[in-house]
Amino acid sequence: MLNKFLKLLRGADVQKNKKPSRSCSFRPELESFEERITPATSIIYANGLLTGSVIVDGGIKGVSGVNIGITGETTTGRSVNYSIVTNANGNFSIDQLLPGSYTVTRSTPAGFLSGTTATSAQLNIVEGQSITQNLGLGGLTPAKVSLGLWATGV
Repeated sequence: MLNKFLKLLRGADVQKNKKPSRSCSFRPELESFEERITPATSIIYANGLLTGSVIVDGGIKGVSGVNIGITGETTTGRSVNYSIVTNANGNFSIDQLLPGSYTVTRSTPAGFLSGTTATSAQLNIVEGQSITQNLGLGGLTPAKVSLGLWATGV
């Protein structure tokens, strides 16, 4: 069998005007792998941006060192729990937030009153959205309260 194969390769049967008894052909076919991929989930780009400031009631001055908490759930069901601190100007920023529903809260730092302003906010972030959410403080805690009665001109 091997000898017959070698003769076919050398063309011995062709020289005798005989057609080879067996033929073999190979046709490579390219198959696109990408067409067979089915994504399990859709791609969601994490490009939501949340910025804000913590300011004293009625003022524009930011308060530094305030703890900011961001909790919630993305639209894909993932729990989110971030904690950051305001910078020297009282600002905070969190980028690359996935679309979802969040609650932003602030702490009341030592020396400040909670005030009448909201200590938290509910937010819904969609893909590509930028939100600015400011939170306020009530003002400085008085150092001492004293009551006195003075008589003058007696």
